Amino acid sequence: MLKLADQLERYKSRNFSYHGFDPKYLYDETNAMSAVEFPRKGTKKYTINLYDSSEATGKKLLSSDGGLGQKWAIIALSESEKNYSFLLTSIGLRCKNKTKANIDFTGCGAVNTGMEAW
Repeated sequence: MLKLADQLERYKSRNFSYHGFDPKYLYDETNAMSAVEFPRKGTKKYTINLYDSSEATGKKLLSSDGGLGQKWAIIALSESEKNYSFLLTSIGLRCKNKTKANIDFTGCGAVNTGMEAW
């Protein structure tokens, strides 16, 4: 997730927006990637999604033309309820929760529902 965050910031420094960012070059893929499955080989443990979080009313993939393209959110959802799912945003929010239904691009729920900072 931190590698993706770094690459998003590098992309914006060259393009003045996060629009059009595609992580395929990081993973030697030829097709566009709307999500990253991790690990890349073997049994999938996490699915990592990238969102444009510039607008409060909607989640749009960064590769789409919609949205402002000025803020991002990375959500890593665990395949197992025993492991944490994570949120990292361009405004500095870092949180985790074992209940993935509590995670969206604005937060990880409340402390009494399992939210923890990381």
